[in-house]
Amino acid sequence: MHLAVIAALLMLVLMHLPAAYESYKIRDRVLAGIDQSQRVKELVAANALQGKRFAQGWVDTVAGVREGISVEPHTGVITITYPADIDGGDKTLVLVPMYQVENQVYPLTTKVNSKVPLVAAKIIWACTSTLTRSKISFINDHLGTIQSKFAPAECRSPYRQPIPKESVREELNNR
Repeated sequence: MHLAVIAALLMLVLMHLPAAYESYKIRDRVLAGIDQSQRVKELVAANALQGKRFAQGWVDTVAGVREGISVEPHTGVITITYPADIDGGDKTLVLVPMYQVENQVYPLTTKVNSKVPLVAAKIIWACTSTLTRSKISFINDHLGTIQSKFAPAECRSPYRQPIPKESVREELNNR
């Protein structure tokens, strides 16, 4: 009797293992795309600080990466487009640049256009997928299309505000 139960459990595990591994591989590739976008995020922030167009100097030619990374020149929104082997292809993860002033978060474009001096530590990024929802309409207007189950936690949590990681890091370093 016990052997039959063990055999049944083993069959269940073996049936679901390939799907779990495939899901793991996709999430790993999604993270690789986000890692590749780091250079672009730095470029957008630098251009904002210098008053240049957000996409100035960006060419999507990351060697060895199958993901496409583009920058919207007027908003600085970064879109990572994944190939066919990721969630059916042409799915996107979107990184939205925001600017934090005290406890308020605004689209980076509003701060650049207002001529208010920018501080690099105040530029934060909101990552979006299909389930992302925010109190900020600019973020909701720039949602990614990749299934949330493949996105990192910060890109899939509904009603989540962007986390000012750079500001937190600076605060911790000043202590």
